[in-house]
Amino acid sequence: MIMIGTKELAIKLRQKNPCMTLQAIGDKCGVSRERVRQILISEGIETKHIDTGTKYYCSRCGDRIFDPYTRNKGTKIPKKLCHSCSYEWHHVKVVCSVCKKIFIIKTSDLIARTAKAKSERITCSVACRNIAKTKYDHLFKHIARDVSKGMSIRHSCIKYHIPLGYQGIISKRMIKLGYKLRRPID
Repeated sequence: MIMIGTKELAIKLRQKNPCMTLQAIGDKCGVSRERVRQILISEGIETKHIDTGTKYYCSRCGDRIFDPYTRNKGTKIPKKLCHSCSYEWHHVKVVCSVCKKIFIIKTSDLIARTAKAKSERITCSVACRNIAKTKYDHLFKHIARDVSKGMSIRHSCIKYHIPLGYQGIISKRMIKLGYKLRRPID
């Protein structure tokens, strides 16, 4: 029978079972836990054991979750993901449809924005959103001409296939830009 030295046995036990404590390895080898720690450090092996006493590890990356519960109305709900994996899971990178900048948005906010939006334009800021809303600017002079001829803004917007939800925005923007939106008095 081949005898294995204390050093080789300690290394083999740590590699075979990373959950063993230094004390447990020392008891098997017949040395103190400090001697086991010295052996593992000299070989460049991790001295800390994996704590399986707590079953709270991230299901995605395997890191330990130190605050394992979220509280919801007084009930404890165990977390499945660590903080960084949870952030990555609940956020997504999106390209702004106006300035083409990449930005990060919560998945729930993205779903809400796409549900509300009349078009599929997703913007990174209020400034880009305002630019996106002005996609009918090229029609302002035509609408103003129609209104001066006696047509209502509503009918003019329908004529140019502008969605009904944009009529108020268009009229406010046209007034802000100085267009006259009053019908001539007969």
